[in-house]
Amino acid sequence: MLYRSKIAFPQKNQQWIALATILLLTFLCFTPTLTSDFIRTWDDGVYVTDNAQLKPLSFETIRTIFTSTVGSNYNPLPILTFAIEKHFFGLNPFPFHFNNVLLHLMVTVLVFWLMLAMRVRWYVVVVVSLLFGIHPMRVESVAWITERKDVLFGLFYVAALVAYVYRIQALKNKNVQKANKYFWWCFALFIPALFSKIQAVSLPLSLLVFDYYFKRRLRFRVLLEKTPFFLMSLAFGLAGVFFLDKSGALGSNAVFPLSERLLFAPYNLCVYLYKLFFPYPMSTFYPYPVKINGGLPTIYYITPFLLLGIIAAVIWSLKRTRVLAFGFLFFLFNIVFLLQIVGAGAAFSADRFTYIPYLGLFFAMGMGVDYLMQKFPKWRVVTLSLTASYLLVFAAYTYQHSKVWTNSATLWTYTVDHYPGAWQAFSNRADYYGRNNQIEKAMADYSSAIKVNSGFKDAYNNRGNLYFRLGKDKQALQDYNTALRIDSKNHRALGNRGAIYYRMGQYQNALDDLNKSLELKKNYMEGYLNRGIVHSVLGQYDKAKLDFDELIRLNPKNNMAHYWRGLALQNMGNHTAALADFNTAIQRKPQNGKFYVSRSESYKALGDKSKALADAKKGQQFGEKLRNGYLESLQ
Repeated sequence: MLYRSKIAFPQKNQQWIALATILLLTFLCFTPTLTSDFIRTWDDGVYVTDNAQLKPLSFETIRTIFTSTVGSNYNPLPILTFAIEKHFFGLNPFPFHFNNVLLHLMVTVLVFWLMLAMRVRWYVVVVVSLLFGIHPMRVESVAWITERKDVLFGLFYVAALVAYVYRIQALKNKNVQKANKYFWWCFALFIPALFSKIQAVSLPLSLLVFDYYFKRRLRFRVLLEKTPFFLMSLAFGLAGVFFLDKSGALGSNAVFPLSERLLFAPYNLCVYLYKLFFPYPMSTFYPYPVKINGGLPTIYYITPFLLLGIIAAVIWSLKRTRVLAFGFLFFLFNIVFLLQIVGAGAAFSADRFTYIPYLGLFFAMGMGVDYLMQKFPKWRVVTLSLTASYLLVFAAYTYQHSKVWTNSATLWTYTVDHYPGAWQAFSNRADYYGRNNQIEKAMADYSSAIKVNSGFKDAYNNRGNLYFRLGKDKQALQDYNTALRIDSKNHRALGNRGAIYYRMGQYQNALDDLNKSLELKKNYMEGYLNRGIVHSVLGQYDKAKLDFDELIRLNPKNNMAHYWRGLALQNMGNHTAALADFNTAIQRKPQNGKFYVSRSESYKALGDKSKALADAKKGQQFGEKLRNGYLESLQ
């Protein structure tokens, strides 16, 4: 029995009031995110603030976005929205966060519409839509700018489901023309969903689940009609696997044998089912399990039996209703590719993975409320009151948890408080502290990460950089050496050690390390800068110029590259070309005294003492010291 009625709301105005209330409550839950910063330590740097693809809008910019990957993933549509926001608002985090919330509200509207199309009672529409809007497991997808992927793919995905439900109803009414129209609408919406996030590949399976719920017989013809969907899913799925494999993201959990990795799926499924009702603790990062006496924790061997019990209960429910089977299958088909059996990335599981999959379970929960209302009519007020209280608790929790995403410090502090073994969280918080000149805190966090994972090469390298900034060359050298013992092909550690050798006056060692780093990473910009400086100090100005030429090719906006190339040209006697580089450097950073003093030298060599004098005085104005007698030589 499906407990459906033809009209969800007795009156049209009640429908709009309910929707407005749901949207207002959802918006209020996520208002803390509107004042949050970018989380540069957790992909916002890769996708937004440091993303070279986000250039001023043009056909070339759009072409580049749709023909390139970011962070080993192909998500061009979210990247395009970031480019639009950056074009109009710069790197102000507010519009990015506001648009994430706005898109989530739009998806919530579509969920409301989907429930209306499925012709369930009004309180089912309200419960399901509210659960989708305010459930605490939504926070990561909405509060994290990078996860524009979720809310954007969700927008097209749920819209496609609405179109498909209309198709099914048109087929029942024998209106083939209208049914075909909705079919192609569904397919058209599927395409931008795929361009938003690879998770959309599950749509054809979801359509089959809707066929089952609406009692369409799963004949060969029903499967055949979905051929375009399966072909698109296959194409995007294979492309996604290729990009992940190319980046080395696949197999990140290869330290676990297949027999143990197969246990990850039932464990994560049970955790996601548990958090549907009790979403605590939540975290932006869940580390892989720590082995105990060579094996996984006991709970991993128990969860397969728990899952079998759940499946048995779903099968038993088929005697009375298709609701539980529909909800569970929708959840399963939409999360099955994210259960980390193969492994893609450092995170073991993620709250964001449930953004669309939970919709099926929300529907089952809403229909459960409907069942209680019909089964126990005298207790309807109690049922609705308890349901409303439960939802309000969720709303309050969502509001509070949204504050965790204020910045990288609050985010990773919450993570290490709940998962002190998450060395990646210590490292990410250290990166944030380092960017904000809180050196002691950064050093302590890198040390904590190393304590948890002594083989974490990046922590040694990054801590070495902090020692470098503090002028503690011996400690920095020690950390770089440790990082290279762990991975002798770490181009960053080689380049950084080369910089230390340069500062210690060991120029040949510096060149050896920098040469190796550039052999390993052809476009390693810091390597070209540092090697060019070493060549300059050694008087090898022609080689220095080649390094700076390559650096400027890779990054034309690098001021120091222009400055150092200007010095190399100056020492080679080409003062006219040197002036062009000094002019570029000054234009971009007009308060750097060194730039003016160096340009003064070239003006003097070219016989223009008046400009040389003006630049020398300008350099002094910005705190740069002149060599003795230089001003007098220009009088």
